[in-house]
Amino acid sequence: MNDSADFQQPFEGTGSPVVMFVISKSIHQANTEVDLYDMTRGNWRIGSKSRDSAEIALGIADGIIHSAYKIDSWGNSSERYAPEVAKGLEKRSYFNGHKSLETDAWIGSSVRHLAPSTGAANPVRLFLNGVPAPVLPSRATFAQQLAEEPLAQIMFGNKELFHSNMLAWIFHAFPDETDQVFGSFVEVGVGSGERRVEREKENIYLVFHWPDKDPLVIENKVFSVPGPKQLDSYAKKASKWDNSPSKMLLLSPTRSGFIEDGYQTRYTNKSGRALEWEHLSFERLAELLQLAFDGRETSYEVETVQRYSTVLFALGGLVGTARISSVDERVADHINNRLVRHGQAPTAYSLFSNALPGVSSFFEVQSGGRQFSAGWQYQQGQFRLALVLPHLSGKGPDSKNTRAAFARQNPQFFSFDHLDRILGSSDAPLSHNKKGKADGEFNHFDPDFVYRYKKLPNMTVEQVTLAAVAHAEYLSSWA
Repeated sequence: MNDSADFQQPFEGTGSPVVMFVISKSIHQANTEVDLYDMTRGNWRIGSKSRDSAEIALGIADGIIHSAYKIDSWGNSSERYAPEVAKGLEKRSYFNGHKSLETDAWIGSSVRHLAPSTGAANPVRLFLNGVPAPVLPSRATFAQQLAEEPLAQIMFGNKELFHSNMLAWIFHAFPDETDQVFGSFVEVGVGSGERRVEREKENIYLVFHWPDKDPLVIENKVFSVPGPKQLDSYAKKASKWDNSPSKMLLLSPTRSGFIEDGYQTRYTNKSGRALEWEHLSFERLAELLQLAFDGRETSYEVETVQRYSTVLFALGGLVGTARISSVDERVADHINNRLVRHGQAPTAYSLFSNALPGVSSFFEVQSGGRQFSAGWQYQQGQFRLALVLPHLSGKGPDSKNTRAAFARQNPQFFSFDHLDRILGSSDAPLSHNKKGKADGEFNHFDPDFVYRYKKLPNMTVEQVTLAAVAHAEYLSSWA
C-alpha cells in the first residue's frame, strides 16, 4: 500500500476553487457534526470575488482536514444573529454547504505541505485556482530548516526545557496573545488570584494560572509520548491540588492513537469533573501562535515568537517523516473512524498472515438460510472479496470444491461492480488456481476462506477507505 509511516496522507489536490478555514482555536469544542459544520461555515472575512469563485470549503486544524463541504451559497453574518450579537459582523460572511462522497474522502488528509510561511497567519486561505498535487518536503528539508534557524540551535541543548522556557516567557510577555492560544482550553473558575507559571510542580513541566480561570497543566514530550499509566499518575497528583485543573495538555510532535481524541483519566478535580488529557501537536501550537500574533507590530520579541513557530513546524515535520509505526494498524483505525461516520460498524483490523501484513474487514451476512461472514481483504497488492464459511470448514480438494460451489451460488458477494470506480480497475477478477478461470473459479485458504481478487499493488489509503465504506453499505442488504 502506498503510504508513509503515518496514515494521514497528503491531500491529493483538486481542480475546484477551494477556500480553507483554520479552525484550530475551536476544533476541540466540536462534539457533533453540526458543531463542526457551524464552526467551519463562518463567520469569516472573505471578499466578494473570493466568495463568488470558491466551490469547496475545508475546515483545517493541526494541518489536517477535519471538515469538507461543497458550497451552495453565502450570507452576511449579521443576518444570522439577534441585533445585540450581530453588531460588528457586517463585514463577515458565512456559507451554506453540503457533503458529498468526494468531500468525505478528503477528511483526515494532511495539508501541512500547504502551510503558509511564518507571518502569513490569515485563517482564510484561498486556493481559487485549485489545490495542486502535493510535492512533499523531505526529512532533509525539515532538518535543514532547523539547522538554519538560530533559535533551534539553543533548543538542541535541552529540547523539553527549551519549550517549557519559551512557553513560560510567552505567557508572561504576551498575556493577550497567550490567552488566545491557551484560553480556549480552560474554563472560567475560581482562579489562582494572579497570573503566574509554576514549573516542575510534582515533576509536571508547566502549570499556567489565571486570576479567573482554572489552571492549565502542560506536559511536554518531544520524542516520546507517555502511556496511559504515566498520564494517570500526573492526573492523580493534580487532582489533589487545592486549585486543580479542568484540562491537561500533552504537548508533543509525536502522535499516539490512545490520546488522539482525548484521554479521560479516572481522577477528578475538586469540582468533581473528570480530568482529561488533550493532545496538542507542535503544528497546531504553531498555527495558534501565528493566528494570535497576526497583525502585531514587528519587534524583536514578536519575531522571536514567529521564529519559534517556525521551529515547531519544522520539528513536527521532521518527527512526522521519521515516525516508525504499524502502518496497517493505523490504516485500520482510519478506516474504522470513517465507517463509524457513515453509520457502519468498525470492523476493520490489521492482519499478519503468511508472513505478510494487510488490512481486512468482514460483516455477518445471511443467504440461503445460512449465516456467515462476507467482506474484503487487502494484502500483497491484492484486493480480495471473500467469504468465511465455518459451516463448510475443512481441508483438501473436496472441501475446496464444496466452498467453490457455495460461492458460485452467491455471486453477489464477489461482485466488484460497486467498487471498480473507486479501485480504478474494470478488469475481471482473477484466480491463480492452475485449473481455474476468471469467470468462475475461486481461490482458497483452508479451512474456510474463499475469495477472488484484483491485482492492485498501488492502492492508496483513501482508496482502501472508500472501498471499505462502499462495500459495507453494499453488504448491508444481506445483514
